[in-house]
Amino acid sequence: MSGLFASLSVGRAWEKLSSFLRVSSSAPSSSSASPEDDLEDLRKLERTMRRIRATLHDAEEHWNIREESAKLRLKELKDLAYDMEDVVDEYEYEVNRCEVLALDRSASIPNTGKRKHQEVEDCNLMDTGVVAVPHDLVLRARKITERFNEIVHYSEHLSLSENDGERRFAPDIRSLRHTSSVIFEKSILGRDQDKDKIIDKLLSVEGGNVGNPVSVMAIVGMGGLGKTTLAQLVYNNPRLKQCFEKYAWVCVSEHFDVNTITRNTITSLTSVQCAYTELADLQMKLANEIIKQPLLLSKSDIPTNLRNIGKCIVQKCKGLPLAIKTLGSMLRYETDKRRWEDVLENDLWDFEQPRNEVLPALELSYKNMPVYLRRCFISMCLYPKAYQFEQHKLLNMWKLLDLLRCDGNDDEDAIGRQYLNELIQRSMLQIGLSRTLYCLHDLIHDLTCFLAGEEFYRLDGDPLTEIPENIRYMSIHKYITAADISVFPHSLRAIIVVREFGYVNQTMFPEALFSKTGLEIMNQTIVPEALFSNCKKLRFLNLENSRSLQMVLPNYMGNLKLLRHLSFGGEPITMSLQLDPLAVHIKNLILSGIGQLVSLRTISYIYISGSHCGFSTRELRNINKVRELRIGGLSNIRHVKYAHEAQLQRKKYLQSLKLSFSVLKEKCPCGLQPETVRIPQDQLLESLRPHHNLRELKIISYDSSIYPAWLGDPSFYMLTTIHLIGGRSKHLPVLRGLPSLKYFHVHGMDSVENIGSEIFRQFPGDKYFPSLTNLEFRSMLEWSEWSGVDAGEHPCLNELSILFCEKLRSLPLVS
Repeated sequence: MSGLFASLSVGRAWEKLSSFLRVSSSAPSSSSASPEDDLEDLRKLERTMRRIRATLHDAEEHWNIREESAKLRLKELKDLAYDMEDVVDEYEYEVNRCEVLALDRSASIPNTGKRKHQEVEDCNLMDTGVVAVPHDLVLRARKITERFNEIVHYSEHLSLSENDGERRFAPDIRSLRHTSSVIFEKSILGRDQDKDKIIDKLLSVEGGNVGNPVSVMAIVGMGGLGKTTLAQLVYNNPRLKQCFEKYAWVCVSEHFDVNTITRNTITSLTSVQCAYTELADLQMKLANEIIKQPLLLSKSDIPTNLRNIGKCIVQKCKGLPLAIKTLGSMLRYETDKRRWEDVLENDLWDFEQPRNEVLPALELSYKNMPVYLRRCFISMCLYPKAYQFEQHKLLNMWKLLDLLRCDGNDDEDAIGRQYLNELIQRSMLQIGLSRTLYCLHDLIHDLTCFLAGEEFYRLDGDPLTEIPENIRYMSIHKYITAADISVFPHSLRAIIVVREFGYVNQTMFPEALFSKTGLEIMNQTIVPEALFSNCKKLRFLNLENSRSLQMVLPNYMGNLKLLRHLSFGGEPITMSLQLDPLAVHIKNLILSGIGQLVSLRTISYIYISGSHCGFSTRELRNINKVRELRIGGLSNIRHVKYAHEAQLQRKKYLQSLKLSFSVLKEKCPCGLQPETVRIPQDQLLESLRPHHNLRELKIISYDSSIYPAWLGDPSFYMLTTIHLIGGRSKHLPVLRGLPSLKYFHVHGMDSVENIGSEIFRQFPGDKYFPSLTNLEFRSMLEWSEWSGVDAGEHPCLNELSILFCEKLRSLPLVS
C-alpha cells in the first residue's frame, strides 16, 4: 500500500551513492578510477533516486490512493527503488572486497619500506573509496534511469485532466473524524461504570463545593474503542449541567491550530460566531467567558440459526464497539448463513463497509505516528495473530531490518525500547499474557497486514502455497515441506523464521523442510539448495529456532554477498572452513564460506569447535563491517596465530564484543578424539584485541589471572560497558583510565578474594573513572576484602550493587 520500506531502502542507497560521488569528484584521476561516462550514469541514478525517494514519501503521507493508474505507478516506483538499492549495495560489496584484498596484500609484504608504502596506498584506497564500477552495474543503472523516464512519460500523457469530466475524490480520513456532543444512538450499553467514574472525579467535593482537583482528564485507547461515545455520555449527563455554568464541546482536528480551536471554543460557549482573528484577543475573550465559573470542556433481532455465528463474530471483534456496530449494521438484514460465515472467516478489510467505517478510526492512530514508528508497526505483520512478542525478539527483528534510527553514538536497544513504549502509549500494542510479553489486538494486526501490502508475506504452511514473486520480507511458520515450495523468490530481502512462544520443541525450520544427509546416526539435515539459490538479494536472515535441529547450510551460502545480518537466536554456530558438509558433525550449524560475506554487520553467535573437523577464527578475518559479535569456545583454539587471524583489530565498526572461553563436550564424527591442547588464555585474549572504537565488552569463563595490556588501555576512549562473568581468575584486571566507562559489572568470579586499589589504578596518580555511574558485584563467593578506595575517585557513581557476596566483611570507608 505505502512506500515506507521502499523509501527506506532507496534512502539508504542514495546516501551511500551520494557519498561515493562526492569522494569521486574530489579524488585525483587515476587508472583505478571509474571512467567519466560511468560516473555520469551514476550521477543520473543518484538524481533519480532522490526524486523517487521524495515521491514515495509523498505517497506515504497521502496513502489512500484509489486510482488504479496511481497504484500501478507507485508499484513500479517501489520496484525501481529496490533495484537501485541492489546496484548500490553490489558496488559497496565490490569496494569492501577490494579493501579486504588490499589489507591482505599489505599483510603479506615483509615489514620494510615497501610495505609501508603499500599500506599508505591501501589506506588511500579505503579512505577515498575510488574503485572502478563494474560494467554490468553501469548498464543496470542506465536501464533503471530509462525505466524511470518511461514511468514519468506515461504518467504525464495518460493521466486524467479536469476536462475529462467530473472526478470523484475519496474523502480524507481526517474529514471523517469530526465529532460533536450530540448522541445519535437511542441506547448505549456497557459504559455506565466508566461514565460514573469520570463524573465522580469531575465532581469531587471539597467543603461542599466543586473542588476541581482535576483540570484535564484524558480518555485514551485504540481507535474504535468508544472514547468519543464515552465523552458524549459524560458531557450530556444532567449531573454535570447542575455543577458547571459553562460547558463546551470542541473538536480538535489533526491539523492543530490554536487560533481556530480557541475561536471554536468561544463559539461553543456563547452560541455566537466569534469574529476575532488575533490570538491575544481570542484568549482575552475566552478568559472573560470562563473566569470564576465552573467550566466543562470536552439493534434488530437475530434469527436463532445465526445466533452462534454472531457470538463468534463479536468475539472476533475483541471488544471493539465500532467494529461490532459496523458488522451488525452490515448483517442486520442478511439471513443467508453463508454470508455470516464469510464475515466470520475473512479479514474485516475484505468488506467495503468496515473498510470505510472502522479503518479510518484505526488508521488515524497510524497516521499520527512518526514515519520511523510506522515501519516498526507494519513489520509486526510478519508474525501471526495472537502472537506473544518477547521484547528482545521484537527488538532484534527491528535491528535486523535496520528500522531503528540510530547514529553512531546511540544504544540500539534503548532506542528500540523507546519505540516499544511509544506503541504501547498509542494503544497500538498491548501487554500480553505476562508483563514481559506483548501482543497486537486482532483488528490492529489486520491493519498491519492491510498497510503492509504485497511486500510482506507469511508462509503459514498452506499445502497449496505458492509464494508471490515480488515479496521482499517473508516469515516462515509451523510445518511445511520442501514440496510445498518451489524456490524462494529472487526479490526476497529478509527471511525470518518464527517460533511460537512456549513451543520449546518446535524446530527452527520444520524438520520436514530438509532432506536427510544419509548419515542418520548424526541426525543431520541439509537445507535444500533450491530454497536459497535464488535469494542473492537477501540482506537479513533470522533463524531464531536452532535449538532442536542440527542443520547444515552448505557452500552456496557464500553466494549471498549482500547479506548484512545473520542471526540464530543466540544458539552456538559451529563453523567449518570449505569442508564437505556431509563429512562434518555439528553442534547446531555449519557455515561454509562465511568469510566471503564481507558485508555482514551482525553475527549472532559463533562457537569454535575443538574437533578435528572444526574451524579456527580465520573466516572472520575479512568480515570488517560487523557491529556485534559473540564468539564461544575460545579455549578450543589450538594455536595463538588462529586467534590473531580473526583480525578483530581491523573491525572499526564493531561496537559489542562477547568472548567466551567455556567449551562444550563434543564427539568428532571422524572417530578421533578432539585435541586437548590448551593455549594459555591470556595469550589468546591478547591476540583478540579489538579496535579501539569498541563500546561494550563481555569476557566469560576467563581462568587466567594475567590480563592483556589492551584491557583498560586509555586508547579505548569509547568503551562504556565491561562485564566479567565467571572463570577461575583470582584477580580483576587493572583498568587504569577509561574516560567513557559507565558500567562495570563483575559476576560469578568465585576465586577472587581481595579487591584493592589496583583495579582502578596501577601507579599513584593514575586517573580515575570520571564517567563511572554503575558498579555491580554479584555472586563473588570468596570475596572478603575491599580496600583502597579514596574520596572523589568516582564522582559520577550513583548506583553500587553488591549481591550474594556473603564473605565480604566491610565496605571501604570514604570520608
